[in-house]
Amino acid sequence: MAADRIPEGFQQTEVGVIPGDWKYSELERICQKINVGFVGTCEPFFTTPNDGILLIRTGNLQGSSIILKDTRYVTKDFHDKNRKSQVFPGDILVARHGSSGHAVMVPKRITEANTLNIVIIKVDEEKALKEYIEKAINSSAVRKQVKEAIVGSTQGVINTKSISDLKIPLPPTLAEQTAIAAALSDMDALTGSLERLIGKKRAVKQGAMQELLRPKEPWVEKPLKMLTNYIASGKSDTNPTKGTYPIYGSTGIIGSSLDYDYSGRKILIARVGANAGKVNKVDGNYCVSDNTLIVDITDNVDLDFIYHYLINLDLNKIIFGSGQPLITGGQLKELLIFLPPNKTEQTAIARALSDMDAEIEQLEAQLTKYRRVKEGMMQELLTGKKRLV
Repeated sequence: MAADRIPEGFQQTEVGVIPGDWKYSELERICQKINVGFVGTCEPFFTTPNDGILLIRTGNLQGSSIILKDTRYVTKDFHDKNRKSQVFPGDILVARHGSSGHAVMVPKRITEANTLNIVIIKVDEEKALKEYIEKAINSSAVRKQVKEAIVGSTQGVINTKSISDLKIPLPPTLAEQTAIAAALSDMDALTGSLERLIGKKRAVKQGAMQELLRPKEPWVEKPLKMLTNYIASGKSDTNPTKGTYPIYGSTGIIGSSLDYDYSGRKILIARVGANAGKVNKVDGNYCVSDNTLIVDITDNVDLDFIYHYLINLDLNKIIFGSGQPLITGGQLKELLIFLPPNKTEQTAIARALSDMDAEIEQLEAQLTKYRRVKEGMMQELLTGKKRLV
């Protein structure tokens, strides 16, 4: 940004344009310690939750939280010998690879833990507020520095030196840092509660789907080919031309076309690749790539019932191929489907499940909105464009 475009009262710095009374500092200058946790194989030291100490791994750092899912515990002896990798409430953790650079603070509920492949940051609270530093590391200005520092061609890795060198914008008082951290923490709490609600809704839907689609008297068993007009790969040209009609591939919409090849409600199933077996519904006029199977359901069967049934089956289980995962039209044609003989009952079951999907989609849209609001708040507050004190 040119000097004459810098707003009055602001300054151009290495972390961007910030208020004139703000400073910036390398992270290591405002920390007591920055070091990497245990690096190596922990499996020989795994034990039960009752006998061990929680091990926080890269996969446990998700968004702004530590998710205790697929958790592992290490022996007390391992924990005591590896003091360098021990963490406590208030420590800031950064994954060295995967979601490299995203900072998460250890909450009070985790009284002690050990770590694997994680950078541990202990802020000197006489120099800065740890809650503010966590938010600042996740700001766009600092994340840009992180991306530039990440090395590795297949899986990005960031080292402790790069973390130590991160330049952090600093409001002049702890009071202002506290106000910024509190405002952003409120948004974290809001998005976190919504994420948990969505997780519960998904679990309820999964249970309902398994119960409602469980074969009962007098349900009948038929191969999918008897319930369809055809099952075939898409034949559309997949070169996008920025037209009116969407082009569907294995991952969803992959482009648009000036013309269309298919119309009406259909079920699409990814045929090849990492998404093989993924089930989608489409309607209107559209194109379909040849790596996607089209399932055209007959009028005397409820399409939404078959859609939910296929999702519940988890088609990933019938994928074959050691290299490129693959599912064929022939496999789908012989797939056995249990369904009520009465289309009205099929529709009632499908509607109940679709209503649950609609509720989850609405909550997910709200979550996306909240995340955008938070991003906007971070941009305003962590650059001093909006002052709270």
